[in-house]
Amino acid sequence: GSLFGLIYIDLNEFKGVNDKYGHRTGDVYLKNVAARMERQLRPGDTLARLGGDEFAVLAPQVRNRREVEEIALRLERCFDDSFAVEGNLIKGSASIGVALYPEDARTKDGLLNCADAAMYVAKRARRWLGQAQTVQAEAAAGAPAGEESAAGVISNSA
Repeated sequence: GSLFGLIYIDLNEFKGVNDKYGHRTGDVYLKNVAARMERQLRPGDTLARLGGDEFAVLAPQVRNRREVEEIALRLERCFDDSFAVEGNLIKGSASIGVALYPEDARTKDGLLNCADAAMYVAKRARRWLGQAQTVQAEAAAGAPAGEESAAGVISNSA
């Protein structure tokens, strides 16, 4: 059988976009995000909105996990530049998880659960790294660091 990848994408802080700019702008932002992500896909890959701020990409006919991870990295880079939406510049980001069939799971639900779990690991790691950067900035400014050192926070995110 052939391998295929499932990439699970969760937009970070989307509720904040809706709260700050309104639902109309949030909807346009989602469309812009989807269009930008779509341009990163290979012919034959499929992008779908699962609901709210969650998307999935089905990447058929991949050679290995690395190929799926490369697609995921291109999707993550979609957020390097801000989105111009109705006169506002919105800086977005996403947490992304990858699962490979049949290596990670052999059912649709199993694959979705695996990619979703990987995405939550990425989301937690991003949160930890953000805290580490704050601790490092406070230390550089001479402010007292929190209970955890930056090294401890980073090692916890691995």
